[in-house]
Amino acid sequence: MIDFSIIFKLILSLLILIGTLYGLLFFLKKYSIPFSKSGQEDIKIRDVKFISKDIGLVTIEFDNKIFLLAFQNGKIEKISEKEITQNLEHKE
Repeated sequence: MIDFSIIFKLILSLLILIGTLYGLLFFLKKYSIPFSKSGQEDIKIRDVKFISKDIGLVTIEFDNKIFLLAFQNGKIEKISEKEITQNLEHKE
């Protein structure tokens, strides 16, 4: 016959283990360094236009540049590239 003190010790050990794991998870979520240091996405899809089922155009923003790409049946070609000029003046 199983003694109740063994069951009590087992349940208490499991509760301590679960509490420790939860505390570790909380600590890692709160104090870990985020992967993205800029807080922004690196690649931004601005627009997608389909000409037909497998043919279309995509504009992508990456590294302060805008790229116009064409895709057709699994092939991708860069059509143009434009530099983004950012206005850093504050409007008052």
